[in-house]
Amino acid sequence: MEFLFLQLSRYKSVTLNHAEKLNYPPMRKEKLLYLHLFPYAFLSAPHIETLRETFQSISESGESLVALNMGAREAIRYWLENRPDPPNFFRTRTKDGQPQPYGVYIPRYSQTVGNLIVLPLNAAGQNDTERFLFALWNALVFQRHFGVKVILTTSSTPPLEKQDFGDLYIDNIPLAVQGLLPENDFRQFLPGQGNQPGNLPLLWEKVHHLFALAQAVATPNDDPRPRLVRAMATHPLAMYHEMDRLLVKKYDSQQGALLTWNYQQALPHISAIAQFQGGVFVKKLSQHLEELARIAWQGHLRGHSLERNSLLFPFNQVMEKMALLASHRSVDIDTLKAAVAEDIFDHLERLARQQGYAIGKQRMEACVAFVNGWFDDVLHGIYEGNVRKLLADEKLLRSAFLFYLRAQIPSKREENASTASQSV
Repeated sequence: MEFLFLQLSRYKSVTLNHAEKLNYPPMRKEKLLYLHLFPYAFLSAPHIETLRETFQSISESGESLVALNMGAREAIRYWLENRPDPPNFFRTRTKDGQPQPYGVYIPRYSQTVGNLIVLPLNAAGQNDTERFLFALWNALVFQRHFGVKVILTTSSTPPLEKQDFGDLYIDNIPLAVQGLLPENDFRQFLPGQGNQPGNLPLLWEKVHHLFALAQAVATPNDDPRPRLVRAMATHPLAMYHEMDRLLVKKYDSQQGALLTWNYQQALPHISAIAQFQGGVFVKKLSQHLEELARIAWQGHLRGHSLERNSLLFPFNQVMEKMALLASHRSVDIDTLKAAVAEDIFDHLERLARQQGYAIGKQRMEACVAFVNGWFDDVLHGIYEGNVRKLLADEKLLRSAFLFYLRAQIPSKREENASTASQSV
């Protein structure tokens, strides 16, 4: 049998497909992907023999075996938490005790294991994005855990030779995933530049932020990673909007400290991903949004609650006037800015009178600074005066501003400490 497969391995796709039919359980209508594993140099005879014995012991375990589920998401989370090598997350059974249908198929004949290991992968998921991400997590685990080069592809034969790619090569990347995977070839170190990091550590950093965000909004019946990955491919600010929607969906019934805390915990991860996607544009915009949020919070430019509409009132007023500017180019921008600041101040003054107190000069100065920041720094500084382009991003900017504004809200502990220091 070993001689047969050594002969078969000399041929390309057609012959390999025949070998696959002999070597793996009968495939139904699965849309398989393939993991091609290459050692960096070569696998020694004892190493190959160990792998063969492992596969043989699994296939001869006496239980009905379909696939080996790597538990890739759990393993990745384990590494991202800076713990040592994860324990054995491999599963051959589902929670109901049935044969695991998703994962890599184990070869029937361990003699086929050599210096190129080809593993068919049946990916779980309801759509192409979910299935592709399932396969990607497995590829990351195989590359890191086994210390080999990995190609993930739809082809049963590797599209490249070992020397033609870095550490991880992702073939046929779907459009929906290109925000996470902007290129195919990933390397731990740049070739010919010593220990200069390549793009594989950056991919792991993206995955770190993605998993942290997913953990904050995941539910037992919903994995948000595909939604978040799709958002990454649409716009550098889209992650703010998607996480805003997911947080509201999960925590909106718990307005207050818990909702605010989750926004604050999510912001560093969203900001990092947004800057990966948008570069200098997002970096400068983030600085302005943070300053505008500081002005709004410290200047008390809000109603009497921390509800969404109360916090976003001044932002919505600015956007309304920018829409007027877009439709009436003859409008004097200085007059328009003064009108926005006056409208915000008048609204806050009415709310204050209802509560039996007055607001004064400092509140008006905050309104002016807030409006000037949006028109001068954001519209003219970031969007180069293109008001229509800014308005096209309005819903994204609204979500991003809300994250930075909620980041300004102190916790109860911080409030108590501030009050104590002022009393002293």
